[in-house]
Amino acid sequence: LNADQVRLRDGVPSWSDESMRCGQAIPAKTKWISHDVEVEVQSMYKGSAGAEHGWAYQVTFRNKGGKTVQMLTRHWVFVDEMRTVNEVKGPGARGVTPVLIPGGSWAYESGTSLRTPRGSFYGSFQFEVLDASPGELESFSARVARTALSTEDKSEIVPCAREADRDKLPTTSVASSNRVIVGATSRYKREGNGRFEFLWDVQINNARSDDIVVLGYNIEVVDSSGNRVVAIANKEVGRLVDAGDAFRLQGIVGSHTSEANIDGYFNVRLSSGEDIRARLAILGCSRDGAP
Repeated sequence: LNADQVRLRDGVPSWSDESMRCGQAIPAKTKWISHDVEVEVQSMYKGSAGAEHGWAYQVTFRNKGGKTVQMLTRHWVFVDEMRTVNEVKGPGARGVTPVLIPGGSWAYESGTSLRTPRGSFYGSFQFEVLDASPGELESFSARVARTALSTEDKSEIVPCAREADRDKLPTTSVASSNRVIVGATSRYKREGNGRFEFLWDVQINNARSDDIVVLGYNIEVVDSSGNRVVAIANKEVGRLVDAGDAFRLQGIVGSHTSEANIDGYFNVRLSSGEDIRARLAILGCSRDGAP
């Protein structure tokens, strides 16, 4: 299963779910346990710069179960006080796909910004069980409880996002293929001669125990009229990626409409000599950056 399938299989709470605490005060520090993995999150206000308010947040994982697990992908949903959504998907965290043995823990710190002085965020991390027995669960999603973003680092009553925004395609995606993880984002670049250009930014993480070679890639664009074109075909890369390492690459694709979708795949050679396709999961492109 890819990252989104794992997340959806394990259940994504609706805004009406009591655990989301819409309309209630939520704390700036939360804990949630899923499949014996505890995820603790704490946000810390860092001040404002112009119209932006910034926060750091620390995430700590604790493996309270008896199996060794590895975090492969992440999914965040940030919501400001005006109910504007910023969705983020990607490989691992900080370029790392940490392995947690029974009783083990791992932590990292990152940050976000909003145009309002209050907001919230929640999400999940997708894990693989490295020593699963036949018939046991091989992957799962570890939930992050809805957490406040407050200028005073205190509990706040902040609105949830609109239910209608839930099914929109974000400008970010992530997929794992044979433990080769492809995370992508898109951003509007410019318009000219009846063509809209979008910058795509991809990070590939090798979560395997052996080296891989990224041979090349193919990317297709589907415009808002449903027309599909091959934007980049058989582009050579030839990049060796060591076990546990990652690298990034960028490019530009065009569309005749101001909204479009991107998908594709990377050709990857494993150390065994086998060639696989590492999926570039579908992501949206829009002029205003909205889903």
